[in-house]
Amino acid sequence: MYDDRSLEDRERLLRDTCDKVEKFSYDKSFTNQNVDMFRERLSDLMIEVSKFEVELAKIKKQYLEDTKPMRTEVKELLENIRFRSRMVEEQAYIFIDHEENHVGYYNVEGLLIHKRMLNIDEHQRSIMGAAREAEKQKSTKKKASNYADAEIVR
Repeated sequence: MYDDRSLEDRERLLRDTCDKVEKFSYDKSFTNQNVDMFRERLSDLMIEVSKFEVELAKIKKQYLEDTKPMRTEVKELLENIRFRSRMVEEQAYIFIDHEENHVGYYNVEGLLIHKRMLNIDEHQRSIMGAAREAEKQKSTKKKASNYADAEIVR
């Protein structure tokens, strides 16, 4: 209606001649010109977004490089807290106790880190084991003589 009039005149004439005015929803088709404008705007926006994504990727890569040592340490600390121990490979000093039929593994701090029964091939005494046994017997005899001397004094 009123195609020969300007948009403002058309709207005024429609309002003046209609029976009622109300809000109504419908699909309004776009012209080819509008669709071309949308395409051009979309193209411009996609180019800008692409520039930001490249910049973001650079920043993210730098962030990951900067935080890698911290994230590695955090992971190690969480594992230490979770398991309350960690696997290490250190020198172990092995002592065979033939009287108790046990083998004790000691770390450099002198702490017992593992204890097991003697294997069949470990039952033969070593020179160091014999020396320790002799030292143990010597100290036992010395303690016994000290007790005897103490008894005599009483």
